[in-house]
Amino acid sequence: MPKSTVADLLNGRSQKVPDFLLMRTIVEVCQAIAVKSGMPIESVEELTAEFTVLWQAAKAEEGEAARRRNRSSAAARTGGDVLEPVPGEQSSWRPSAMDQRVPLHWGRLGKFRLRLAENGDARAAHELAVLLACEACGAGEKEAEHWRRLAAYWNNRALGAVPEAAGFQLRGRRLVVLARALAEEYARAGKPSSTYFWKAVRQAEASVRKVEARREAEARQEAEVG
Repeated sequence: MPKSTVADLLNGRSQKVPDFLLMRTIVEVCQAIAVKSGMPIESVEELTAEFTVLWQAAKAEEGEAARRRNRSSAAARTGGDVLEPVPGEQSSWRPSAMDQRVPLHWGRLGKFRLRLAENGDARAAHELAVLLACEACGAGEKEAEHWRRLAAYWNNRALGAVPEAAGFQLRGRRLVVLARALAEEYARAGKPSSTYFWKAVRQAEASVRKVEARREAEARQEAEVG
């Protein structure tokens, strides 16, 4: 594959969602290079799982965008009068009406940001993605998968409008950085909601420490065996 093509893919200049197997291979190669270089990085299994969720969300959004264009074209051909989707009709990428959209204990914060995000506020969508990803860090496996899927969905809605969304990750140090930036921003503004973001920071940090402790233990075991 030409270097220019790879560069376009890695820098987000592709006009469509790239092939899954191709991008998974790139993820695995980059992970292997990082390990060989001694850089701290998640395991290939963790990265592949995260990439899969993000790729699925992006692919679903691409499909929805195509459907919106088709509806717009149909409206133009019929003079602008086009039927709305059948009530209850859901595309595969959207949370269903039965899904829990935000944790109940978020209270007004969750409901407020969810309402803004659903109304097209990209900033709220990004904040929702970060908070949900942090929430997943302290949840059980099944619940964590649910929150991460929603986090990927909302971050995808923020892409192109919120610069930080391009560097979003569902876990790890990058998630801590994003959560901390939001917490500090709200703290500087003197907003009480900063406490929710600081809690998110602690959730993400605890998850990172847990992963790092496990890796250190595994490294010690390997050293003892060797």
